[in-house]
Amino acid sequence: MFAAAGSGAVIEIATIGREGVAGLSVITEINGIKLWARVQISGEALQIDAGTFQNIIRRESAFYILLFKYMHTLSEQIAVTGACNRFHKAEQHLARWLLTARDRVSSDSMALTHGDMRQMLGVSRSRVSLAVRALQKKGLTHYAPAGLLVEHRRRRVMLDGGPGAEPDGRLDAWLVTDERGELMRQIRRLARAKGIEPAAKTYSSGGVAIKRRRVVHTSHETFGYLIEAGSVKIVWAPEFFEFLQWAAGADLMFAEAAGWDRPIRFRGGVGGHAAALDVAQEAWRRGVRRLVLSHIGRPAIKAIDAGLRPPFGEFGEEGKVYILR
Repeated sequence: MFAAAGSGAVIEIATIGREGVAGLSVITEINGIKLWARVQISGEALQIDAGTFQNIIRRESAFYILLFKYMHTLSEQIAVTGACNRFHKAEQHLARWLLTARDRVSSDSMALTHGDMRQMLGVSRSRVSLAVRALQKKGLTHYAPAGLLVEHRRRRVMLDGGPGAEPDGRLDAWLVTDERGELMRQIRRLARAKGIEPAAKTYSSGGVAIKRRRVVHTSHETFGYLIEAGSVKIVWAPEFFEFLQWAAGADLMFAEAAGWDRPIRFRGGVGGHAAALDVAQEAWRRGVRRLVLSHIGRPAIKAIDAGLRPPFGEFGEEGKVYILR
């Protein structure tokens, strides 16, 4: 449940799950309440016409009393949330919200975006990132890593991903950009459960070719992938230090954006991460038709909070589907 300020900004004031009811104004029959509800976590819900609901509570006094008890509980939650917003750090507020949400959905896995958490906490995107990372360092939360599921005809190939970003159903292959990456152990476990072995290699079958291409990123070999299906050309390269010559002319490119206006260099001069502004400029210059910045780091997040945007390209969104013909 959210409240809106006069400026148009919104902030969450209460969380409703399987234990509760949204739209309680039909009980009090008070109109004009400036609150609104939005579904944040997918699931099932029951819906009833307001008139029918009012007829039921007029007949069933026990149900009517139960709903008023719930309204009291909800009012207490709103009051506690207000105090938490005022006195607690974003990390504490996020921890409380995650525990509250878990009780209501009975699941340790919740698909949430930075935008969702920004509205919940009423803070900037960069503060959301810092709060999530603080909980992550304590082993309390985990990000769904960047990944891309390629589907062409009856072929299904996963690129990178990992825990929280593994696809449902069968897979024909699971390709990775770094065989020495920190998620490799978990990816192997997930892939083997589907009867396949993850690897950095080229895949070709059923009219789609996914070609391994070397990138400059760190001291050991890492790769990107050139995906070709008919005349369509797609690039998956979430991490690199130098722009990829083989990405020229791509119809769609998923690219690095860890830095913003300057690259991030690893110690010892062994590579790093390219800056989002440099990637956008090079992609435009080399004829990339559509650019999706997928590996977004803290400098880029702070730039987004400041209202900045790259001169070309867009930021990736979790769960978004891209259809190319």
